[in-house]
Amino acid sequence: MMIVFVLQKGCHILVATPGRLLDFVNKGRITFSSLRFLILDEGDRMLDMGFLPDIEQIMGHPTMVPNVR
Repeated sequence: MMIVFVLQKGCHILVATPGRLLDFVNKGRITFSSLRFLILDEGDRMLDMGFLPDIEQIMGHPTMVPNVR
């Protein structure tokens, strides 16, 4: 898969659904260790649609930098 090779090189901007992002993180393809900004576009809609557990899992991931707000 082409995206896997691109992610291995690193990136400045990554756009993904919560589920796809968790998939990449759980497979060790990416980490949040050097994250500077996290933007949840349409975050209120994600919560309305039941994505709270995914968002909590992302924010609580062991590689997540501690001061993301």
